[in-house]
Amino acid sequence: MAAREAATIYKVSVTYIYKALIRRRLTGDAGINPGRGRPPRKLSNEQEVALWAHIRSRPGITLPRRKPGYRPSMVSI
Repeated sequence: MAAREAATIYKVSVTYIYKALIRRRLTGDAGINPGRGRPPRKLSNEQEVALWAHIRSRPGITLPRRKPGYRPSMVSI
């Protein structure tokens, strides 16, 4: 089966098919790699809520400014 045909059948890009073929040739496994993607979150949702409550309860707490217009998000705290 051609790579373009396989990509259409499995609804993935042709590039993904080629990468999977190379991975199978090198490692013997063409499956997905679970170790890829974003790193896991460091804080649970409950810890994040507690942290925000702690920060809001102390109005004098400041964060260093990284650049003009910098506004911290929940992810950067």
